[in-house]
Amino acid sequence: MKAAALRWLRGETSVARFDLPNARSFATAFCKSCGSPMPHLTRSGREAIIHAGAFDEPLGAAPDRHVHWTSRADWYDHGDGLPVED
Repeated sequence: MKAAALRWLRGETSVARFDLPNARSFATAFCKSCGSPMPHLTRSGREAIIHAGAFDEPLGAAPDRHVHWTSRADWYDHGDGLPVED
């Protein structure tokens, strides 16, 4: 992570980052103590990945469909009436 972009972050030493070496863009960051996903910058540093569960307020957006439906787990039944597509 770029230090200048994360000056506001306390506890940075408690965050581990994993970049999949052979992948073009896969990376993840997590808390070393509890394993919770943590916000992190992309490799380019131009974008931040922030998990939806990190927000305290409603996002103002809702799902409008389920995608990749045929590759879902066979036990999953959404029951929410949203359309499905592949």
